[in-house]
Amino acid sequence: MLIIMPSGSYYCYQKRCGIYFWGVNDHDAVWHLALAATSFLKWPFIMPIYSGVHLSGYNYMMDLFIYILNLLNIPIIFSYFKLLPLIWFSILTVLAVLFARKIKDSPIFIMWFLFFVYFGSSFGYVFTLYHNKSIAGSSGLLSMQSGHMLTNMQYALSLVFLLLIFLILKEKLDFKKTVLLGILIFVNLGLKFYAGVVSLVLVYLFFLLKYLGSKNIFTFSNILFLLKNLTIVTIFFIASLFIFFNPLSAAKTGSIFIFSPFATMHSLIEEPIFFYLKDMVNARYYLYAHSSLLHSPRLMAIELLSSLLFLFFSMGLRVLGVIYLLKKIIRKQLSIFDTAVSLTAIFCYLFLVLFIQKGQWWNVIQFYYYFLFFLNIYTAEFFYELTKEKRKNIFKGIVIFIAIFLTLPGNIDLIKNFAKFPADSYVSKEEIKGLNFLKKMPLGPVLTSLYEKKDGKIVYPQSLYLASDNSYVPAFSSKPVYLADPMVLQITGINYEKRYQRIKTNDCSLINEVSYIYQIKNENSLFFKTCLKKYSKNLIKIFENSTVIIFNTK
Repeated sequence: MLIIMPSGSYYCYQKRCGIYFWGVNDHDAVWHLALAATSFLKWPFIMPIYSGVHLSGYNYMMDLFIYILNLLNIPIIFSYFKLLPLIWFSILTVLAVLFARKIKDSPIFIMWFLFFVYFGSSFGYVFTLYHNKSIAGSSGLLSMQSGHMLTNMQYALSLVFLLLIFLILKEKLDFKKTVLLGILIFVNLGLKFYAGVVSLVLVYLFFLLKYLGSKNIFTFSNILFLLKNLTIVTIFFIASLFIFFNPLSAAKTGSIFIFSPFATMHSLIEEPIFFYLKDMVNARYYLYAHSSLLHSPRLMAIELLSSLLFLFFSMGLRVLGVIYLLKKIIRKQLSIFDTAVSLTAIFCYLFLVLFIQKGQWWNVIQFYYYFLFFLNIYTAEFFYELTKEKRKNIFKGIVIFIAIFLTLPGNIDLIKNFAKFPADSYVSKEEIKGLNFLKKMPLGPVLTSLYEKKDGKIVYPQSLYLASDNSYVPAFSSKPVYLADPMVLQITGINYEKRYQRIKTNDCSLINEVSYIYQIKNENSLFFKTCLKKYSKNLIKIFENSTVIIFNTK
């Protein structure tokens, strides 16, 4: 709860009063506030950070739900930062306990499963301890861990529906349950693209393994069972895909994923914060220039080493879950469910290794989040075997101490990042007044300047407008802006370069394409300096205070 609940609240620090945001909430959460506040005011839904364009290529189910709550007079910012996290925590905990009991109906196993679901961490602190003699910054290395779940609300919510899928797969399947699986896949794709794909792969594999495990795979009834179940879940997946992502439009800009083997693994031996193996990196570049991956055993060895280093340090204690799985494979103890989960986990990891994503190339790592979640099951089983009732209390105590000790540094660093006061960023009360005024105006596009970060010491908390990629104006004004948040625009496949260049080259004619201009007084924007003077006769000042000026364009 510390990760998310303090954000989105009003605080004062040294006369700087406003709504504060901790960690990535100042970008990721604010983007979802912008969606919920702006996108659903018109049909077709609108893109809040690129006016005049319909919302597509994005999983907005959660944001639509928050918007509906707002229609019931539950404020958007309250729903996102307070209400949803509490509901999520309650439901996820109950489902995790129910699922754990399906595996081993033991309080000890339930304890271990909950421990890794909520506190599983990496060995990233090994790098920061070695390089900086500190654990500071270790929680954010390599991959998002259990403690980070609520920094990605859609991911956190998708785990609820993934656990429901787990519970159904543990039951005897019939037509109604297959339809329910399809609905859960539909919802997960609506919440998060990666969650939908992972859920579909898991269910596909389970049905296929169930079919192959039947006594006679060539009987008409068994073939019909497989085809019927696959068809049902596929229909729900495709329906969700067309509703939320508009794949026909997305296909015009090319594939979302680009085949680039091991690209996401390279940082482990390239970056000084990790293993900086200069000679090996140079050798890799040389071998790629003169050979190929399939024709150079040495090159393949370098890439596999990077991948193994990433796996080991990002998994943390979950590496013991992999060992436990291997033991079950050797002893032929894998159930159909275990096999489906294991193969889906491998799929998640291989996707990370083999592909990068268009726009933000590293975003493919979100598949890996589910890999880690799957491993929580078998890591819990490993520790359950070590600490179950027949073991001596001293031995159990030692095992528990070691597990907590090795998991603690990452979680301590995470707590330090979010427990500090004040937060790094905030929206001042003066801006809130201006944005609230703008919110009452008729719907129309808003022009805000593109702030460029300048060298110099940053004084915290800093105003949110100082961030170069941010969606806070539509989030608080419920008005789409001409151009903002380039990172999200890249992810959603919107080519914003033409508008960006018009602003950068002081093309004042774009003022004719907006309804409002939102200007921060102390922001030294060359565009505003040039164009507001040139178009002064076309502008009506409708709001001004010590921080903000808002113009209405004629």
